[in-house]
Amino acid sequence: MAAMDGRRVVLLDTRRPSVPLLELPAHRASGLNAIAWAPHSRDHLVTVGEDGFAFVWDTACATSASSAAANATAVSVAASATRVMTDAMLTYDAKEGISNVSWTGGMQEWIGIVAGESVLALHV
Repeated sequence: MAAMDGRRVVLLDTRRPSVPLLELPAHRASGLNAIAWAPHSRDHLVTVGEDGFAFVWDTACATSASSAAANATAVSVAASATRVMTDAMLTYDAKEGISNVSWTGGMQEWIGIVAGESVLALHV
């Protein structure tokens, strides 16, 4: 599950929603508009925002938790379990705000975005 909060995305495990798994703080002050999970992968998602950027994330790069955190108390797990990714796998600059995104199920290497008054297909 993912929650959007202005400029960031917080990924939650619904079995333990009080402990964020991962934070993606990439979009600038103008805000985050939409996210889409890849239909072919549990580790890939795309975020788009008013800053004109589309970021494709590979969450597997940040979710490999150390076994030490798994043995810690609940309080220290909550403090240490959240990972923050700062670098996206791929970045696209539309030069204007992106209001929506969709990752196609039939052709998994394509992402559709709505930037300004245009619909664009991005090959990833």
